[in-house]
Amino acid sequence: MREQTTPDTEEHIKCFVIMPISSQPGYDSEHFTLVYEDIIKPAIHLAGMTPVRADETTNTNLIQLD
Repeated sequence: MREQTTPDTEEHIKCFVIMPISSQPGYDSEHFTLVYEDIIKPAIHLAGMTPVRADETTNTNLIQLD
């Protein structure tokens, strides 16, 4: 039987967030950053996962490889 683990003992599952990462016409300049930081990111943490957005990766390869 596999032993259950908690997020402290095992790497979190990563949740890749697909959304605009720059200013968009018709929205305040920080709109999408605020949506990500105040709504999306906390919800992903509450679900027990680690949020990752394209601009938070350190690699310069194709998104789907990360």
